[in-house]
Amino acid sequence: MFKVMGTFAALLVLAGSQSALAAGDGLVTAFPKALDPECLDGRAKTYDQCGDQFALFEEAFETAQEQEKVLLVSLGAEWCVWCHVFSGTVATPGAPLEAFAAERFVIAHIDAQHGQNYDKVLRSTAADTVYTGGLPLIFVVAADGTFAGAIDHKQVANGSQYDLTALEEELSRLYASALIPNDPYRKILRKLPPIGGWPEGEAPDDVTVIKKGEELPPSP
Repeated sequence: MFKVMGTFAALLVLAGSQSALAAGDGLVTAFPKALDPECLDGRAKTYDQCGDQFALFEEAFETAQEQEKVLLVSLGAEWCVWCHVFSGTVATPGAPLEAFAAERFVIAHIDAQHGQNYDKVLRSTAADTVYTGGLPLIFVVAADGTFAGAIDHKQVANGSQYDLTALEEELSRLYASALIPNDPYRKILRKLPPIGGWPEGEAPDDVTVIKKGEELPPSP
């Protein structure tokens, strides 16, 4: 399903762009490309609440490969205040870290409230092994399609805003992590079953190597 693009990785991040902006002009390429005005109350600003989230994820992943960037996923919802704060800091035109993000990331906004198949995005990347239900979950995905790290919100929040220096450092860390090939931490995460066990037919062959509940090594 996922194509490996050398040492380039895919990273998913929550951002508040309503359209995919052109690459190479300092603007962030973000998904969804457009929002359906007929969806629910038609007031969504960031998330496609009526579309297939896994299809959106796959399109964003392929775009990241084509642009040789990392896919940043922002799992969130329209009601999530911090989801929109992140978007206004990183992904919208004129945002403080827009140029920084545009150089490195393609951003996918995945709706965790109404969107179809958002859970498939989590399972397919193994991000479900770290997801606790809180939003936003902002994480990067490596070139092999696996979870490569998530933003530690406590390290970057400053009151009701983000500390720009801390957020840039955190995104730089994640970017580097997504580009590291053969990361043992990611391999172990892939072997951990999601809550409730693996759906029928979706368990990896080596799932029994690391069992649920066993302690993970520290992430590099």
